[in-house]
This record gives sequence, C-alpha cells and structure tokens, in this order.
Amino acid sequence: MATLELRSGGNASFTMMGETHTCTYKVDGDKLTLDCKEPEALVFTIHDDGSLTPVGTFIGMMKKTK
Repeated sequence: MATLELRSGGNASFTMMGETHTCTYKVDGDKLTLDCKEPEALVFTIHDDGSLTPVGTFIGMMKKTK
C-alpha cells in the first residue's frame, strides 16, 4: 500500500511498504511529478476527481481522501 501526502509549497511525503520519503512535487497541466531523490521521480496523471494514476509503475491508482 502507498500513501502520498501533498502539502502546500510543493512539499510532500510518500510512504510505500512502510518506508516514508520526504519529497517535492510540481504540477504541470494534468501531470504531477513527484521527486523523492530515492526512488526515482514518479509522474502521475491527475484525473477530474482528484485521483492519481502513476505512469509506467506498478503502483495502482491513488484516490483522494481527507
């Protein structure tokens, strides 16, 4: 299971398999690029409902929660 927390100012935290990474992110149109230094940068497609689909990875769709 993976969790992505996007915060103001382009900061984020990404947790996968119990390991949390401090990251930054940028949004360009319907693409969100997440840079965590390790692992490599991930690109997500942003959908109208706020869900994210990663491009070219095994991570499944991520849905927005509050």
